[in-house]
Amino acid sequence: MCLVLVAWNIHPRYPLVIAANRDEDHARPAAPAGWWDDAPDVLGGRDLVGGGSWLSIRRNGRYALVLNQPARPPAPERSASRGHLVREWVTANDVLAQGYLQRVREREAGYAGFTLVVGSAAGPRGPEGFVAPAGPAGARWRFAEGITALSNSAREEPLPKALWLERQAQALFADDAIDPLQLFDVLGRREPVVPTPDAERIGRLRATPFLVGHRYGTRASTVVVVDADGRCRFVERRFRAHGEPDGETAVEFDLEA
Repeated sequence: MCLVLVAWNIHPRYPLVIAANRDEDHARPAAPAGWWDDAPDVLGGRDLVGGGSWLSIRRNGRYALVLNQPARPPAPERSASRGHLVREWVTANDVLAQGYLQRVREREAGYAGFTLVVGSAAGPRGPEGFVAPAGPAGARWRFAEGITALSNSAREEPLPKALWLERQAQALFADDAIDPLQLFDVLGRREPVVPTPDAERIGRLRATPFLVGHRYGTRASTVVVVDADGRCRFVERRFRAHGEPDGETAVEFDLEA
């Protein structure tokens, strides 16, 4: 993932909402979001190169997502797939988030830079995060209630598009009648969120939520909504080169008690 919004316990009807854009090379093979053949109770997209996932949720409420962190680029000694971190968490049965993130800490040097978010939508505890390499605020944290946006930067230095996404989401969630799928309109902005010439100085990757390109760009926008009754809506909209639509997956299911 390259841009993620997590809204936790900010709206009485929707205790958890995740909205995210995945930017990637258009030529990299990936499977659309769906129930996994090798883990039939897990829903999400699959990277067909590394075998992992960028965003997935399980029927029992376990969810995870991962973002790349350019501060630690890929290298031969850091060849483990970051998408496996998502897969491991959503398929695990015998570990809580604190224990799993401790395991991640013990082997994080084998991965290129990442921010990992894990949680369970079926319980009262909020999302927890781990970032490598760690910044001044440390490697691990628990999300505060409210809206948090993350991007491909240090947690202490959010990109302009992440700050803009937070502001837009705050305005949307102030309306009691919000439909969280309205977040697709925000994720789909194809112009920089700061005026020129700042946009040119900062760069489109840092300032534009939805990236349009021939080789590289936004491949998928996803919104996951868990309501107060424990029902989950998962909607993924996919895109080809130049931002052309390439299909949609929409699934609804009840979280297991």
